[in-house]
Amino acid sequence: MDNNFTKTKFRYKYLPFNEDSLKIISEGTIKFTDPEDFNDPFDCDPIYDIKYIPKYYHGLPKDKKRECISKASNIPIEKVADEMIDELKPSAGFGTDEYHNYHKKYYQKNPQELDNLITNISQIPPKDITDRIRQSALGEITGKYTQPNMGICSLSRVALNILMWAHYADCHTGFVVEFCIPTEIKQAQIPSHSDMLNFLSCRKVDYSEIRPVMDPSNTNRQDELKKFLLTKSKEWSYEQEERVLGLDIKPGIYPYARDIILKSVFAGVSMKDSDYQILKTTVDEVNNKAGLNVALHKVKKNESEFGLFVPKRNDL
Repeated sequence: MDNNFTKTKFRYKYLPFNEDSLKIISEGTIKFTDPEDFNDPFDCDPIYDIKYIPKYYHGLPKDKKRECISKASNIPIEKVADEMIDELKPSAGFGTDEYHNYHKKYYQKNPQELDNLITNISQIPPKDITDRIRQSALGEITGKYTQPNMGICSLSRVALNILMWAHYADCHTGFVVEFCIPTEIKQAQIPSHSDMLNFLSCRKVDYSEIRPVMDPSNTNRQDELKKFLLTKSKEWSYEQEERVLGLDIKPGIYPYARDIILKSVFAGVSMKDSDYQILKTTVDEVNNKAGLNVALHKVKKNESEFGLFVPKRNDL
């Protein structure tokens, strides 16, 4: 364990055997995936309850409100006002044209009142343009949690799960890498986000029978991030997943602190002998060149029950 680490945890990455996957060992790089490419259509796709939107909308600065209206309508603000005026016609004592023309001229002469109308727009019945404005506000909300510059790296708390080996390590022909990840670092400053990514600092995924509901008016962003990025169906609970959240990096391949946190490699029970030799050579070269002590183990089948084990690793 690095002397700067006061606490650590072991986490695991399942991989198929191929040239790109070997780079996690040889080059010290790891993939951060776009959430849209996940294999679960419900992943990172919570429910946005429309009832929370007016409260969120009223909390936006006025320029953001105008932006929501503009995105929703693709027409000038004054035209939006016209459409909103039309919605209020039933409450007027005028004829339709007289009512509309009166208010159109009124808002042209009193731009501050137009701003007030924009401010209070979510109190108008949700029809036509105002419904589209609510949807635009919804887009503004989702933008707080989703952006193109976001990648996620998935790890697991378990190294010997039969299903994980089948699904993510190419039917047990691939391998698993073991990381010793710091949970506390002995230093004066709090680690930066880049430090957290470098050490693959990961957060636990929660499993639920009910899809999370986002509350955009919630000022605790961590609560909403957990709902959005760290909640999955209970059917995935066997994965015991933890995620490295790259909230400000694009999906792609990035270096990590290999020389510090890479501890072991486990070869799948069905790995070809030729692939095992390549894997062994890769590990040996890294150990020799970088002065590391990464261990290579071969996973075995339990003789008496459905299970896997690694000789001399009773801690798994």
